[in-house]
Amino acid sequence: MPVKEVQYRGLILKAACFQVVGTQRFITSLLICEAGSSDQALVDLPVTHLLFRDETEAIESTLAHGRLVIDVFIENP
Repeated sequence: MPVKEVQYRGLILKAACFQVVGTQRFITSLLICEAGSSDQALVDLPVTHLLFRDETEAIESTLAHGRLVIDVFIENP
């Protein structure tokens, strides 16, 4: 299970992807937490319901959507 963790605007985003059995496609999950905190939130975004052709595309797309959610949340609390 490939996982990529990035820090963005004081938060940590962790995207993981999973291959769908019997296919060559991948789905993703996204966790967001504050740096230094053990509290995590599993974020259910439309992007986590898509099927991707490869792991890199899946993870990078999920992280991009996670950054967008953070931007909107910080600008419109």
